[in-house]
Amino acid sequence: GSNCHQIEGRMLWMPDTLNWDSAHNAEPMVMVLNNTNVELSGQNYQPKKLAKNTFYGSVGLGWITSKIYMPQNSRGSIKNGIDWTFGYDWVSKSKWGVGFKYSGYHSSCIVEGSNLDVTITYLAPQLVYRTQFEKWTLEEHFGIGYYRYNESAGRYGYFVGGFGYNFDFGLEYLLSKNFGLCANIGYLGGRLSGMDDNLPDDTFGGIFRVNLLAGVRFHF
Repeated sequence: GSNCHQIEGRMLWMPDTLNWDSAHNAEPMVMVLNNTNVELSGQNYQPKKLAKNTFYGSVGLGWITSKIYMPQNSRGSIKNGIDWTFGYDWVSKSKWGVGFKYSGYHSSCIVEGSNLDVTITYLAPQLVYRTQFEKWTLEEHFGIGYYRYNESAGRYGYFVGGFGYNFDFGLEYLLSKNFGLCANIGYLGGRLSGMDDNLPDDTFGGIFRVNLLAGVRFHF
């Protein structure tokens, strides 16, 4: 026959093309399972872990719920003021942990023409519970510690300390692995027996307040 239209070429033979094709169509190493980021390691999927250590700081408003007996000729009230909290938490794999909290409150009013400043300080170890849903974290704190009330007017001052406790509930949104924005609502109470002498017989010395705070958290 004629050789006018002959074509010459070379072919590359790959003996394991079936496995090669399967490898290129395998599942990615990072998958999405039930809307939660997980890593593929053999057949075991590990959910995202809670950070063990957290430092946090928050500031907001506080309201004293106790009955306050103000002196005559006073203007304003110490029942509303600025509230703040700083603390550290350690949480285990079981979502339970321990921590330490410092909480403060400040308010002022006018009494007999002088400015009266009131500061309440609270220091306590506390029990922590935290759980996480994607970028949202829910947590609770409960603590028992030292409660101190301090007031000052000019050169004069007075303070009394006692037993206190706290409970708060918080919600956090994670901006990244290490940082988050949080909001907390809490309740703090303190038994101040040093105030009993100045109160009616059917009452006892103590200051109880609620607060609403917002702040930042650092995890590692």
